[in-house]
Amino acid sequence: MITLRWNATAGADVASYKIYRSIIGFRAPVLTPTALNGLTLQLQVNGSATQTIAFDGTTGTIALINSLITGGEAFLSAVDSAYFLFRSDIRTELGSVKIIGGTALSLLGLSIREITEKSEDLLIDSVADAGEDAYSYEDDDGVGDDWYAISTLNSRGAESAKTDYIQADETVTSTDGTAFNKRPVINSDLLVDAEFVKNVLLFGVSLKDDDGNIMSDFLIEFYIRSAQQWMERELQILLHPTVVLAETHDYLMQDYINFGFIKLTHLPVRKVTAIRMKFPVSSTSITWDDSWYKVDARNGMVNLVPTAGSFSTILMGQGGSFLPLLYQSTMSIPGIIEVDYEAGFEAGQCPPDILEIIGMKAALGPLNIAGDLIAGAGIANTSISLDGLSQSIGTTSSATNAGYGARIIQYLKQIDKAMPMLRMAYRGIQMRVV
Repeated sequence: MITLRWNATAGADVASYKIYRSIIGFRAPVLTPTALNGLTLQLQVNGSATQTIAFDGTTGTIALINSLITGGEAFLSAVDSAYFLFRSDIRTELGSVKIIGGTALSLLGLSIREITEKSEDLLIDSVADAGEDAYSYEDDDGVGDDWYAISTLNSRGAESAKTDYIQADETVTSTDGTAFNKRPVINSDLLVDAEFVKNVLLFGVSLKDDDGNIMSDFLIEFYIRSAQQWMERELQILLHPTVVLAETHDYLMQDYINFGFIKLTHLPVRKVTAIRMKFPVSSTSITWDDSWYKVDARNGMVNLVPTAGSFSTILMGQGGSFLPLLYQSTMSIPGIIEVDYEAGFEAGQCPPDILEIIGMKAALGPLNIAGDLIAGAGIANTSISLDGLSQSIGTTSSATNAGYGARIIQYLKQIDKAMPMLRMAYRGIQMRVV
């Protein structure tokens, strides 16, 4: 058994944690001998010659595999007895399990592939966020050579990138097994992580203070969140997948007779799920058939185009008699149209040009801090002399300039140059004539 432990990160939007395990082996359902009778499974384990399992219709699956295969072993899952796990005897690098073929592949849910260290990606469970500072999870099927990773789901259902797959790093003497990884997980609200900012945009920058303490990921993540919010405000779009419910729009006769034109607020639009019209005094609403929705996702524009019946159907609605009267006598009515839709980029699909500018914007804070520490906190020039020998070091740090001022200025120029193009590409020209 392996016990996973991890810390939550303050301020992160986390609804739940997803637990992934990777082994040099596979998981498959436990089927009755008769279900597999006459079928075969072919494996190569740790580079061996092909070994064939011929299911005889009487011997149990696990027992038969263990009697025929060398270099690996099958185990009944302690978590779910409907499954078994097959692991190579060499459970770290150089170990491998290669699924060659056989007529039992589809029934066992297997595919032809070679399994090596960290090549598998099995979701084993999830843990709801309960507002705690630290969490733990016990994997009864886990062994010390297994690899684990964690991701998060935010309140909008978007999943973060996984942490790196790592093994247990602390052995304990109690019966709860081996503790796993006590560092914070990657947060689902971050579009780029601290490693991206450090490796791509802060390369060559010393992130240590006078005592050798390294700048924390928490500080960099703070600037990433700030940069993401800035980007959303500047572009007036949503970067995370978001469900918008009952967004209200005014009824305007001119728009209504022009195929029910509606301009949505949040971009980019991924899917419109419902459009309805309802008077405040009415207990019922008219919901248009979703086959009528014609959506310009980039510009957030929706039209209602009937797919069946006469054009007058769009004016009459689904059995209501007030719409023709409304059309004939009223030019506008506020807030009687409601739209449900999904907006924002799909999880993991935010465009690279936006991510680059977010990373640059986030890097400015760490660059300012690191620039103050080049020669020591608050020091612009320093000198040492001994027995007639002297050494002087001067930096660009001053009361009006940061130590990494050149890089900061360059990033600011790139951001200023890129933003007009991003606004045009992702928001377009926002204009309305009334």
